[in-house]
Amino acid sequence: MDEGASQLSAFCTPKGRILGLMRLFHSGDTYYLRLPLDSLDAVLQRLRMYVLRADVTLEDATENFLRIGISGEQAPAHLTGAGLEVPDAIDAVTRSADSTVIRVPGSIPRFELYLTSLESAKSIWNAVNVHAAPVGEPVWRLLDIQAGIPNIFAATSELFVPQMTNLQLINGVNFQKGCYPGQEIVARMQYLGTLKRRMYLGHIEGGEPAAPGDELFAAADPEQAAGRIVDSQAHPDGGQLALAVLQISAAETGGLHLDSATGAPFGLLSLPYPFESPASAD
Repeated sequence: MDEGASQLSAFCTPKGRILGLMRLFHSGDTYYLRLPLDSLDAVLQRLRMYVLRADVTLEDATENFLRIGISGEQAPAHLTGAGLEVPDAIDAVTRSADSTVIRVPGSIPRFELYLTSLESAKSIWNAVNVHAAPVGEPVWRLLDIQAGIPNIFAATSELFVPQMTNLQLINGVNFQKGCYPGQEIVARMQYLGTLKRRMYLGHIEGGEPAAPGDELFAAADPEQAAGRIVDSQAHPDGGQLALAVLQISAAETGGLHLDSATGAPFGLLSLPYPFESPASAD
């Protein structure tokens, strides 16, 4: 991976389950993994088992950057106006002396900014704040959900094999890659089995806010959970928009509900990318 690109990457257990899901980018000899804060310690602890040379260090770099996300049809123009070079392709990266800009998936232009200078961050914030409304992390997570991009939190760590979260559909798995933890399971699912679970986009009507790991049930089989929430956020038009890993058979039957077979209805919506079943799954 060169310095002009970023990539979605999963770090799996030997059983092929995702321990951490991250966006990877690098500058010089330093590689950065952007992932949810509550999964950081577990990923760092596991990665440190692979450090064999004294000149390799792994550490929490949260305080190294000021981080801003900007989204909207006019976002490229606003970033250009703030003096930044804008990546022209999904996953592409541009850099200046104290900024890294990554274009991430979305139905409208969307960018992650990583800034090392407080003054630069203030200047960019002031430039885009004239045209854009400041919002919090839940809105950015909602945009990930709309784009069909999963996040793995502590509550869902080690629950899903990559194909269950559609990573093979969004350039998150390379089946030509060499040896890695869980490779045998991931490859077997791709080539030798039948995928029984995958990630869907859906709308939850009312009810309590859903959290990562919450269970979904089918009315036709109320005793056994049919899936789990990957992430869910309030939608401005009401209810919640959610990504969930579901049994394919239950999704095709319908009648899904949050927390119990009589809970808030979960209605399926179309993902922004096509689903093509892998030749295998376990």
